[in-house]
Amino acid sequence: MKRICFILVLLMGSRFTFAQSGSLFVKKTLEVQLLQKQYLSETQNSNQTNQYTSFAGGFSFESKAQTQWPFGGHFLGMISVDGSEQAYLAAPELYMGVRSLEEQGLGIIIGRKKLQWSQFNEDWRLGIWQPQIRWDYLRPVEQGLTGFFASVRGHDFNITGFISPLTLPDQGPNFHLVNGEFVSSNRWFRQPQSRHMVLQQDRPVSYELVNPKISDILFNSGMGLNIVLGHMENGFWLNTSMANKPMNQIHLGIEGYHSVSSDRFMESVAVIHPMVARHSVVTVESGFSSDDFRGWISYTEEKPEKPTLPSGWSQSALSNAKFYGASVSHRLPWLGWKNQWAKLGYMYLSESRVSMISSASSSGGIGDDTFESSFDRYPYRQVVSLGWQGSLLEQFSQRINFKLNYLYSIPERGSLFSAELEYSLNKNTKWNLGMDILGVETDGSQRGLMGLYQNNDRITGGLSYIF
Repeated sequence: MKRICFILVLLMGSRFTFAQSGSLFVKKTLEVQLLQKQYLSETQNSNQTNQYTSFAGGFSFESKAQTQWPFGGHFLGMISVDGSEQAYLAAPELYMGVRSLEEQGLGIIIGRKKLQWSQFNEDWRLGIWQPQIRWDYLRPVEQGLTGFFASVRGHDFNITGFISPLTLPDQGPNFHLVNGEFVSSNRWFRQPQSRHMVLQQDRPVSYELVNPKISDILFNSGMGLNIVLGHMENGFWLNTSMANKPMNQIHLGIEGYHSVSSDRFMESVAVIHPMVARHSVVTVESGFSSDDFRGWISYTEEKPEKPTLPSGWSQSALSNAKFYGASVSHRLPWLGWKNQWAKLGYMYLSESRVSMISSASSSGGIGDDTFESSFDRYPYRQVVSLGWQGSLLEQFSQRINFKLNYLYSIPERGSLFSAELEYSLNKNTKWNLGMDILGVETDGSQRGLMGLYQNNDRITGGLSYIF
């Protein structure tokens, strides 16, 4: 498998555009990267390390001009070259369809296609609407829903309906179950705790994983509707989305008991049953866009549907959630700064539990504190963000672009500062350098991304080559 992944990544090394007969133009982009990540704090377990070196690649293609048969795809891959045993492949998009050659009219798409269900969800990378690639929690990549899309486009509106007999969930870090413990070489996989208190005694916890049937995970239907009034690229717009579909994050049923066998006497055993849970989601948001200003406000409501589990099982917590968000961006007006933008954002998550982890008595003493830190679905609760990005140099084929972003988590009193610098030497070669610093002031009782992963401060660097 690793050899196959390595060959695929090596093939992702060219970029070209060609034209076929008629008005069909297909743009293909292939890129290969050498990535280096240096973490600055101690590891969570012996399977992890402070330094990772990887090859990564991407391949995308898309019909660009007016065509009756649109199609496209996007593939990503990564494999370690330093023995950290990381190998990932993903396909965020792969679709084909048919549409009117006119700007307005009917279009049909079959496959995996990204759609802007919510500007709020896209900006904050929450994974409410569409699944994500979460190999790296600070750099999640959004993927499309999979199914049938039918859209009707008019002069000032676009209506898209979605229906699907299957679902493809989030792709998170790889992990293994070794001697009753979940382990992973990925720094963004957080192990469930290995010990807990039973009758005022400290007891070990051993885990077992029941692999679900692929059909039970994949074949879950969903449907949705998206209505856009106006144009989100220019002028005032209103975006409304609604859906009933599977959650993008895998749900967990937990069967707990205390072992009385001689080799595991009084050891707490948690049997994990991955499964799919459903939810209903509604988003209403409005905004304005121009050449120098972008702004929007958003409201999203999510209602999970509690799965029916066998008696004595418990499950990871589900919550009714309400998301509020707003954002304003402005192009800097001063001379020489015209290609730079400043951005201010805010989000708030209000939730109420509808399905709690069962009591210790019904789950063999395996309680809420054993699982919550590992399986929280959303990284933020109440956050303010400040961003600044743009170009420092544009001369001939050389470019220097930068991004600065600061997030402050109010419940955690935690901060995340990210900085990226990208230097394009020419159209073929690109260097990048970045850093991520996380920290919290609280004792960890308000657990979010910053508190859970505050040991993942890092410096990153990479070289990309595009043929």
